[in-house]
Amino acid sequence: MKKIILLCVVTAFFLLYCGLEDEFDFLEGLPDKESVKIIFPKKGGALMQEEDVLLRTSVGDIAEYYILTRKFTEVVNGSIYFLLSLAEDIAKSPGGKRDGDTKVWGPHTPGGLDPLTYRFTLTRVAKGKFSYKLEAHGKNSEDYKVIFSGEHTKGTKYRRGTGTLMVDFSAVKSMDPSRVEEGKIKAVYNTETLPYTLDVTFTDFIGQDGKGPVDSLYKYKREEDGAGEFSYDAVADIDGKGMDENLKLLSRWKAEGSGRCDGRATGGDILSQGVKEIDLSECWDTDYKRVYYESFINSQSYEKQGDSSKCVYGDVKLP
Repeated sequence: MKKIILLCVVTAFFLLYCGLEDEFDFLEGLPDKESVKIIFPKKGGALMQEEDVLLRTSVGDIAEYYILTRKFTEVVNGSIYFLLSLAEDIAKSPGGKRDGDTKVWGPHTPGGLDPLTYRFTLTRVAKGKFSYKLEAHGKNSEDYKVIFSGEHTKGTKYRRGTGTLMVDFSAVKSMDPSRVEEGKIKAVYNTETLPYTLDVTFTDFIGQDGKGPVDSLYKYKREEDGAGEFSYDAVADIDGKGMDENLKLLSRWKAEGSGRCDGRATGGDILSQGVKEIDLSECWDTDYKRVYYESFINSQSYEKQGDSSKCVYGDVKLP
């Protein structure tokens, strides 16, 4: 009798352990959503009137290119964070059918304002390496389309590592007409070794403002103490006059929030007006207020405010 009881206890423990281990291993195939999020210094309540600030910035006001950098980081975070969060929530939900090294969750229908039904598949392709895809279909068809996919190689820290992921906004819009975004983005990340990096390429992208299409590259780098660097390199019709210009911006900041942005615009209508390049530099303090600004046309100073000696970074740096 004691042997039977002991056998039952051992069997129950074995099943519980295997179940937890199975779930743990598969979930590690998905990068932690917080680890691929761009962390940019913010100050609560300081930016209530952002659009107005962009029209009146001078020394002592919230820095214009601090705001612009923040807006760019929010575009990148919003693009990746939502679908990665959805995939993670589905993978954490009970159930899921396992077939060898592949596990499938779904169909999953959030309901509410979301008209799509989702299916999430995660595969262990080798020890410590995984691939995954999030598919969806609309109410009028049961044909699934891949809207989010990626590959992840686990590191030494829980759900950290290296990998790539892709979002297909056009596929989402084809099933949900309420969506405005179109195009694709591809991200390459390293959340295992310092500095942590995230490079995101936007192809034929149209954002929530309906502007575009834009081809652009965002690159993010963060140190352990919170200091970071974020660059933006895009080809788009910046002034809306029918010709594509090239805009490059690179922002750097210290852990306490002070930073600098340098930028350059070339081509398109700028070149048609006989201008080779327009450059700018702006620095802000720990309260994100402008301490220095200067613009240049063909390397000649055009407008200047403040004192460059107050910049936390003294050199010009572009992508």
